[in-house]
Parts: sequence; structure tokens; C-alpha cells
Amino acid sequence: MGEASCSSAAYVARQTADSDLAKIVRDHAPSFFSELSEAGVELPAFVRKSFDAFGRCGDLAYGFMHLGCLRCGHKIFVSFSCMSRGFCPSCMGRRMCETSLRLVDHVLPSTPYRHITFTFAGH
Repeated sequence: MGEASCSSAAYVARQTADSDLAKIVRDHAPSFFSELSEAGVELPAFVRKSFDAFGRCGDLAYGFMHLGCLRCGHKIFVSFSCMSRGFCPSCMGRRMCETSLRLVDHVLPSTPYRHITFTFAGH
């Protein structure tokens, strides 16, 4: 096997914490939940946890790993993700890729496939 080269450009951190959606969730989720509560509407606990987790996703202030290359000494900070099954675009995109790879590599037989998506809209 060839030796992998060191490159500081190999990893590009997600910018979830700085996205417009994350800012909106952080700024408006508390008032949204209090308005729902005042109206007598209680959402399941997992919904609130998803909002809270998404508001922290990719934010170094809520945890990170400090990684370094033993060969070249390059160091980076990798923030924790929310790993939410809710609405985080970054985590859901990663989850979709992992699921499709697992299906292709370990579940589906090795034959050609056509991918068709159906969407049902309720009235």
C-alpha cells in the first residue's frame, strides 16, 4: 500500500452552526415553544431535543475533538455534530449517504437498479 500524503486541505469542516437555518432556530425556537405552550399545544420531547441539538450542531463551544497528524504536525478542531434524525441538513445528508452505501455494499444484490421516488401530498 502506498503511503497517504498529508494535506491540510483534506478536511473541510461543516458550517452548520453558522447557517441561516441554525441562527433562526437558536434565535426563535424558545419563543416558538413558549407560544405553543401558551396555546396549550405540547410537542413530543424528541421534537424539542431535535431543535436544541440542531442549534448546537457544529458549534465548537458545545464540544470538539482536537486532531493532529503525527507526520506533518497539522492540527484541526472537529466540532461534534447533533446526529439528529430531525431536520439538520448536514447530519441528514451524511445519514442518507451512509444508508445508501450500506444498502449498496451489504444489503442489495449486485445488479443494476433504477431509482424512483414517489411523493404523496395530503389534503
